[in-house]
Amino acid sequence: MPPRAFDRDHYDVPSELYERAVALGAEPVGCQELLARLTRAGLRRRKPRVGA
Repeated sequence: MPPRAFDRDHYDVPSELYERAVALGAEPVGCQELLARLTRAGLRRRKPRVGA
């Protein structure tokens, strides 16, 4: 994955790499499940608040 695909606490997999990533063991999850897993693991990193 290119470094630009990393979004603070997870990778956004480009559509052209999706099938290969899953074939290599990536587990597709929806955004709510991703959020729950990151939160449970203590890895959730929120976006910085603008103007704060």
